[in-house]
Amino acid sequence: MTNMKDQNKKSTWALGLSIAATMLCLLVFALWIFEAIPHSIITADAFIGACVTLLGVIVTIAVGAQIVNVMEVKSEQRKLEEELKTALTRLQHQQKKMDDERYHNLHIHHCSIALLAETQGHYPNAIYYYFGALLNGLQMKDSLDNENFVFDHISKCVVQCKDKETIPEHWKENLKNNDKVICSLTDYHWIKERYEPLRDEYFKRIGLKQD
Repeated sequence: MTNMKDQNKKSTWALGLSIAATMLCLLVFALWIFEAIPHSIITADAFIGACVTLLGVIVTIAVGAQIVNVMEVKSEQRKLEEELKTALTRLQHQQKKMDDERYHNLHIHHCSIALLAETQGHYPNAIYYYFGALLNGLQMKDSLDNENFVFDHISKCVVQCKDKETIPEHWKENLKNNDKVICSLTDYHWIKERYEPLRDEYFKRIGLKQD
């Protein structure tokens, strides 16, 4: 509110100076047109010199005011840019925090469903959700280090699977997409040795061919 009031006051002063300069210019031209100068006790040269000096002072003040305004505008612009950068940084931090919480919740969710399916003897389904848990766990900022837990259970479930198992077709597409994401993660090289043999064996049992 204070900045808005200051800006309004400065705008009023600038408008007043502009109007004063315009009126003086019009007055000079009017005096010239109606030939008031020859009838005055002040010589024409002195009068014109005084007018020119006054106009020069007014122009100087106006130009100075404009320069000050430009500098203030740039200063305000820099402040706004800093505020925007701070807000953007805060939003990015909050977004990362929300993403990490989402990956954490999905990891726990997939682990829970996988354990339930494994307990009920639905081993192909359990492996599908264990792979989902692995995908989300690897994308967390602070990993829960559950990779070995997931791999151990996948190994047990694969042994229990038949040579030919069936799962929903859209699951197969999800598995292929998830596999691409897992292989593209920066920490993939840590799990590659255990992941790929289990993935290949599971894909073979459900009849899923890799691209």
